[in-house]
Amino acid sequence: MALATVSSDVFSASSNNKWWVDNGAMKHITNNFNWFTTCEPFANKSTVTAAGKEVLRACGSGTIEVANYFKGKLETFSLNNVWYVPEILRNLFSLYHERWGHMDKRHVRNKLQSKLGVEVKVNNDICESCQYGKAHRLLFGHRARTTAPGELLSGDVCGLFNPSFNGRRYLIVIKDHFSHYRYTFVSKEKSAVKDALRIVLPQARSLGHNVEEFLSDNGGEFDNGDVRALLQEYAVTQRLTSLYTPQ
Repeated sequence: MALATVSSDVFSASSNNKWWVDNGAMKHITNNFNWFTTCEPFANKSTVTAAGKEVLRACGSGTIEVANYFKGKLETFSLNNVWYVPEILRNLFSLYHERWGHMDKRHVRNKLQSKLGVEVKVNNDICESCQYGKAHRLLFGHRARTTAPGELLSGDVCGLFNPSFNGRRYLIVIKDHFSHYRYTFVSKEKSAVKDALRIVLPQARSLGHNVEEFLSDNGGEFDNGDVRALLQEYAVTQRLTSLYTPQ
């Protein structure tokens, strides 16, 4: 089922041969079948719905040749994918800026006026797609750089890979943010993170580096009682990143 949305005003106007421009229609729509140069019936049920929930049947879509006087000269152009809705009372010329890739509405108005001689009024309705598409995440700021090995370690687990001869399918990486040195471990399960930390933390201490903080995501291989207990044993602060924030 195909749907199109139009302003509720189209159901209260008297029938005429005029085109109403930029009134909220998502499709070009007409009630005059004789204007079509080509028209194909819809294979499936299609309807037009107004803001007031009124529903009308759409019979098909096609092409209409339109003429307009521009700078004293008669110009013709084609409207494609025009819907034929016999019961609608207004012919609707859709000029939503979505058709031109969500460009600025003022630019759309200027182009229509300069190229087609069509006068339209810019409305102040907010385009939800533009709001979401042009939004940016706020910056978290800058974290102070580490000044010595062990101040900050971070961990991550990569996989699932094809199993090795020993059935190992995951790669555990633990990185020191000062030296950029990385410990890597291959394991059969993600839960082997605690075993990797049992190797890294004592080794760092034996080299004279006290690990102060361990950073990771919220995966269950990091956020569990065994890992928390081990980090507490070595007086290491655990920090988990916020969900869906790769920054």
